[in-house]
Amino acid sequence: MQSTLTATQLQQVLLLIEEAHNAPNAQALRQCVVYGVGAMVESSSCAWTELKSDLFTTTTATATVVDISDKDVDVNESIQLFNRYASQHPVIARAVHSGNANAQSISDFLTRSEFQNLELYQYLYKHLHTEDQLSVGFVENGYVTGLSVNRATWGFTENERSLLNHVARCVFPFYRILQKDNHSETENRPMVETYMGIITEQYQVLGITPREGDVLALIARGKSNKQIALAFNISEGTVKKHVENLFRRMEVNNRVSLTIKAMTMIQIGRHL
Repeated sequence: MQSTLTATQLQQVLLLIEEAHNAPNAQALRQCVVYGVGAMVESSSCAWTELKSDLFTTTTATATVVDISDKDVDVNESIQLFNRYASQHPVIARAVHSGNANAQSISDFLTRSEFQNLELYQYLYKHLHTEDQLSVGFVENGYVTGLSVNRATWGFTENERSLLNHVARCVFPFYRILQKDNHSETENRPMVETYMGIITEQYQVLGITPREGDVLALIARGKSNKQIALAFNISEGTVKKHVENLFRRMEVNNRVSLTIKAMTMIQIGRHL
């Protein structure tokens, strides 16, 4: 995926990922991401939603989780309305039928008048001040999990799509870990530590050596060359050489871009 993010945005994304990966449980991760994305993208609110993916064969959906950044919203009422009209949502429909996980907006599929004519809009989104919505998600084990940015205006930029894609591709795999390991030690381990182990195991996916994988794992943890040298009992010069090799192999020129690209390439969820 070609990044259109600025250096500042990449840094913001990495900080959000760090915070999310250290969340103690799934709810804390969801709330962290919802509020973090809302601070980075112009929006009326952001939401994390989960619902059964068989909604297109039934009259209503069943949303099991809804976290929204707008504290004035009646969440229970919103869940009921969303359950009733979710089958009209074009982005959800596309995700269920095609498995497309990239960020897409309602305006990619409908005209503004078509959207406003939907009951989904008239009974729910209109009252949430949502004239368009950008969503990214995944379908797994009969459920659709989605992260959405709601906006009071029409349309989203490619930059905003890229930002949401970066966040989702780095956060969703760790959310899967929390869901799958509810009663294991993994739940209480910082998520970035779990990521470090996965980098070390999946270094071949990135086309790097095992030692470069070790170095990259600590770079993802925010460690300096000196700290990495102490961790592996090697010289700072050797660490510097590993970092230069990583930049060259991954075709990046800074540590933030290196971490984001590695996370994206590995697509951790496919290996769990």
